[in-house]
Amino acid sequence: MALMTMTVLTLVTTTTIYYTTASEHESSYSKTSDTAFRLAEAGINNAAAVLGEPSNNAQDQATLPSTEATAQSQSYPTGTTKWWGVYNGTTNVWLITGKGIIGNPNPSSAPVTRTLQASIPVSPSLTQPLNAQAWNYWFAINQGGPNACDVNINNNVEVDASFYIMGNLCLSNNAKIVEDLATPRLPIIVAVQGKLGYSNGTSVGRSSSSTISEAHINGGCAAVNGNLTLGTSHACKAYPTSGYDPIYAQRFDTNGSLVSPPVIDWAYWYQHASPGPAHPCVTSSGTYPAWDGGGVPYATQQDISGMYPNGSVATAFDLTPQQNYSCVGANGSLSWNAATKTLTVSGVMYIDGSVAVTNGAVNEYNGMGTLYLSGALTVNGMMCGKRNAGNSDCDFSNWNPNTEMFIVGVHGVDANGEGVLLGNGSKWEGGIYSITKVALSNNAQVEGPVVGGTFTFSNNVVLKPFPNITIVPLGAPGNPNVYAQPNPPTGYSG
Repeated sequence: MALMTMTVLTLVTTTTIYYTTASEHESSYSKTSDTAFRLAEAGINNAAAVLGEPSNNAQDQATLPSTEATAQSQSYPTGTTKWWGVYNGTTNVWLITGKGIIGNPNPSSAPVTRTLQASIPVSPSLTQPLNAQAWNYWFAINQGGPNACDVNINNNVEVDASFYIMGNLCLSNNAKIVEDLATPRLPIIVAVQGKLGYSNGTSVGRSSSSTISEAHINGGCAAVNGNLTLGTSHACKAYPTSGYDPIYAQRFDTNGSLVSPPVIDWAYWYQHASPGPAHPCVTSSGTYPAWDGGGVPYATQQDISGMYPNGSVATAFDLTPQQNYSCVGANGSLSWNAATKTLTVSGVMYIDGSVAVTNGAVNEYNGMGTLYLSGALTVNGMMCGKRNAGNSDCDFSNWNPNTEMFIVGVHGVDANGEGVLLGNGSKWEGGIYSITKVALSNNAQVEGPVVGGTFTFSNNVVLKPFPNITIVPLGAPGNPNVYAQPNPPTGYSG
């Protein structure tokens, strides 16, 4: 009887110890698995943080590794997390994978892992805050030497626009920079890092009773000689100082702050513009631009190694033809309605060639967009940010560049060596960038910021004042790139 009792008690004790130990192992494994799950969640969150970093392009597969073999990882006291993802450029959605790895409570068993997946939709950014202040001026980059007229305003031209000249600014033949062509008046600033040259009948500001807001002339003043060179310079004086130069400004100094010219990474935008050579249309109609002469999509930039190349597309694309066209990319679009003469733009586009406005009509664009060209821009007609009520002209009083802005960046030149040419009577509301010359023919009018190597103005050219710019399209030259906003992860599985 005693032997049987001892045997039963031994079996009961052994069973209790077994189940207790198994329960402890199961509980320990469950806690370890839960920790691995939390580490996998951390991997998803880390991937979202990488995509949300402003300096990263959330629309570029290279921003995250695409496989576990190349995954990013981070060690924590509890274990290790890994993360990677695959981007769908058509739907603008990332499929993110997070993996948590932690040591097994049983030393002889493999580590405990949990894998989790989630989707992160990406909303493309089509605008961004202005950083490059050059986009509030007519900004000239050339610096040809101490006595060269890097920009010459002449032929009775009166301009009502802010100027920033890195070299020397010359006024001749009764030219003036004034601040009284808009109602209400918009502030005009003239900043010259080099010298201000002038001849009889010219002035900065119209008179002592009609001044500009600010003048900053750092390099001195000098007379303009007949061959458009500068004579001996002297420190500038503004009205009402005795012996003043023809400078009439509410604020004047000779130590204006330095503004850097915008710099464009042409090769980058060739690869990333959408639509562009490497990112063709997702949907399209009509005859839209040939983004590259080598075919679409194209991986290697063509004909950009020279100083002023015109690209692989031989024929300039007409932005304003008689037929409709449309090209909608994953992150931007360009389309034209021939009946309403309306161009719609968004995002950053790149044509490895030239474009033109040829119809001589009063055209209008809608949206915020940047178009880069390996070639040149020619305008014969009007491209307005806003048309007037009768659609007979640009509305130079009510255009808002912070909500409607089309910037064209030009790297090449036309047959006359000009990066941008506005023909006789042409008008433009928007932004222009050219590393070479921007030429305005007789009676041409511009409202908006222009950055160029230099400018030339023919008879009766009018430069309109424009409101202070605080918002620019995505990809505006010189502005840090704000690519896209990743949204919170959704659709967890695993």
